[in-house]
This record gives sequence, structure tokens and C-alpha cells, in this order.
Amino acid sequence: LLLGAGFFVHTAGILMRVVLGGRPPVSNFYETMLWIPFVAVGLALIFERVYRVGYFGTAAGCLGAIVLALADAVPLDSSISPVVAVLRSNLWLTIHVLTIVASYGALSLAVVLAHLYAILYLARGGFHHALQELDIFLYRALQVGVVLLASGIILGGVWANASWGRYWGWDPKETWALLTLLWYLALLHGRFAGWLSGIGVALSTIGGFFLLLMTYYGVSFYLVGLHSYAGGHAKPLPPLLVAYLIAELVFLAVVGLFAL
Repeated sequence: LLLGAGFFVHTAGILMRVVLGGRPPVSNFYETMLWIPFVAVGLALIFERVYRVGYFGTAAGCLGAIVLALADAVPLDSSISPVVAVLRSNLWLTIHVLTIVASYGALSLAVVLAHLYAILYLARGGFHHALQELDIFLYRALQVGVVLLASGIILGGVWANASWGRYWGWDPKETWALLTLLWYLALLHGRFAGWLSGIGVALSTIGGFFLLLMTYYGVSFYLVGLHSYAGGHAKPLPPLLVAYLIAELVFLAVVGLFAL
């Protein structure tokens, strides 16, 4: 109920930005940081309606709290301002950008579920009946994220042809989005074929988040390309991000060694 109430308030806030701006709420980096947890929590509520397990709600609640706190804390422009010329197409801005950023929300939800799996794996010595359930739930979140990401890339190609006269140009954003998609596709195929299971899927999901971060954050702030219009300004790597990356690598190493 609390998560649903938070989602309702979040929905009202996004609708207000849409009404005031007259466009979809994903035209700058700040707005995408509002859309990612919105999608993650909405997806979690749907999954909770189906499975009634609590894992999705827990993961989405943690993700939403962290991302919304970061959106307030980091120095981003939160004003509702006119979009750059290349984004002045509400149809494609709605279809492509909402889809691609929604995939980040679904995959981020999967990453948090992977962390829950890994923590439970460590706490229970790799044997617990809940791990089997979590493995299935993680798989479902990954499936949704991959479908959305693939759809967003395809739709982006169509928009690129309309805007720039070509479907694909190996722009940094396009390249990193493709790498992220290929990673998670390989992960899903590996699980389906039996090459990966359990903790291997969880650790691979977390590992893929580094690619997702590069696609979402790194390209927008540190690489020059046709997609470098998210409203950010290149600065030294934030200490908080460096601390997270180090902590994540240590976590992966500890869980990986424990699983050997």
C-alpha cells in the first residue's frame, strides 16, 4: 500500500511536468532520473499483482528511494525548459525515448533483484528455497528489460533515419546501447541453454549494469556524439560513483569467490 501510494504521487508529479512542458517527461537527464524509478515501481506492482511475493516491491522500493534521492542531490537542471531542435518531435520523443529509458528501469529492477539473490546466497550458504523463486523473478525482469531495450534501439534507428538520414551510424550512444543489449541477450540465452544458472545469472546481471551505466550516464556526460544533449556537463568522475563502482567490484569478487 505504501509503495502504491508513492507510485500514485510520483504519477501525479510526472503528469504535472507533462502538462506544464507540453511534452513527454524525458527530455533531459533529470527527467530520465524520474522516469526510471517510475517504470521500475510500476513494473514491480504488476509483478506483485501476479506473484504476490514481496521481492519485487522490496527491490523497486529500494531502487526508487536511491534514484529519487540522487536526482535531488546531484547538480542537474530540474527546470522545465524547451528541448533541443533534434528532440522536437513529440511522437518520436514519446515512442523512442520513453521506451529506451523504460528499459533502463526494468533492467535496474533486475539488478536490484540480483543483489537480493546474491545477498541471500551469501547469508544461507547457497541453499535456500527462496533462491529458486528469486531466480525466476530475476529472469522475468530481465526479459521485460531486454524486450524494451531492443524495441527502443529499433525505434531509435527509425527516428535517426527521419532526423539524420541514416538508421545506424555507430554513434557512442548507439554503440553502447547495442553492447548492453548483446550482454543481456547473451545472459538470457545462456540461462535458457543451461550454461548459466542461479548465482551465475545474478552476477552477470550485476556485471551488465556497468555497461548500462556507461550507456545511460557515461555517454551523456563524457563522450561526444549526436546524443550528447541530455543536459549534463562533463566533470571529474563523481566520488560517489567511484565509491559505488569500487564497492560493486568488491561485492562481485566476494560473491564470486564464495560461489567457487
